Amino acid sequence: MGRFVFALLAVWIGADSVWADVTLAKIFCDHAVLQRDLPVPVWGTAEPGEQVTVKVGRAQASAPADAQGKWMVRLPAMKMNTAGQEMVVAGKNTVTVKDVLIGDVWICGGQSNMGLPLSSCDAKDDIASADFPTLRVLRRRC
Repeated sequence: MGRFVFALLAVWIGADSVWADVTLAKIFCDHAVLQRDLPVPVWGTAEPGEQVTVKVGRAQASAPADAQGKWMVRLPAMKMNTAGQEMVVAGKNTVTVKDVLIGDVWICGGQSNMGLPLSSCDAKDDIASADFPTLRVLRRRC
């Protein structure tokens, strides 16, 4: 009986990896910004050997997942585009990321005051007149 349960458990665990869906790294989510004018790496996981295609606008790239199920493509350099687009990632399943902009990506780190919210300042007029629809802030993974 114990061997049967062990064998059943082994098949169940193995079946989970056989049916692995294409997934994206958590940094790629709705309202993302991709760097303009440079090749853009996009990565995630899938079933080992599965062909994955990523498309944003006219830019497209494909690659197979490696033996561990990891894949990465490099989208060709894209020009700035402030109109939200879809990023479509397709393999055996399809993942769609919505409202993706192509622009400048800045990575900031350091002092704790870099996260000072404007609402903590005496800037009522600035807050009332702020209109920056293409500014995106990623504080953590999506």
